[in-house]
Amino acid sequence: MKFIELAMDKNDLEMKYDLMRLVSWESAWYSYRSSRQSIDSARFCKAMDELIKYHHRDEIFESVEQEIGKPFEDRNHKYFW
Repeated sequence: MKFIELAMDKNDLEMKYDLMRLVSWESAWYSYRSSRQSIDSARFCKAMDELIKYHHRDEIFESVEQEIGKPFEDRNHKYFW
């Protein structure tokens, strides 16, 4: 995730290009049988959504104080490590 922050903060086009290649690689595949490339648009959109949420996490998510000793589940904890 530090790579995302570096690419956005420096506004480095090469780093942003590498980031998009990583996202595309995660959601695309190549079939040797048919010699074709395919991409799952739902996986690509989900990966882009995750990048956007991570980059803008401070503006999107609200910090709510919890009682000490009371367990709770924060489903958005992955954006704040």
